[in-house]
Amino acid sequence: MPLLLLLGCRKSELLQSKLEDFDLERRTWKIPRSKSGKLRHVPLSLAAVAILKSLPKWEGCPWTVPNPHTLKPFTGVRESFRTALRRANIKDCCLHSLRHTWASAALLGGASLVVVSRALGHSSISMSERYAHFSDDTLLAATDAASNTMGKGWISTDEETPA
Repeated sequence: MPLLLLLGCRKSELLQSKLEDFDLERRTWKIPRSKSGKLRHVPLSLAAVAILKSLPKWEGCPWTVPNPHTLKPFTGVRESFRTALRRANIKDCCLHSLRHTWASAALLGGASLVVVSRALGHSSISMSERYAHFSDDTLLAATDAASNTMGKGWISTDEETPA
């Protein structure tokens, strides 16, 4: 589950991924068949690379995160995810929420919506807009930053009322 959060990818993209799709030196992941049907390159954070390097590997098994009993891709991980949420006492969360969390964290970290849209593999920026979840504090900080950029002389210090 940490990889889903760190990569911002779709569950199916990770479950169907192969070790050969990752270039850990260049920190990129090539998704040959994304939802859009196009080849997609996903940048890898240092944390994601560390997790990928630590994953167990089995001889003759091409999958990144196979079922250790069958060495085939998992068909679903919902029940494991629900168990983890229950143990962590987290409510109202689904696997796809991890993708939203990644997008929000990237935006809050200063990435533009264009960059986030491309990293998520969306065909348009409007598709990424629904992933932008901002707190009131973040929106207030952006508003203050915008007004500070425009200057500070908005309030008159003398007895005249500004127009």
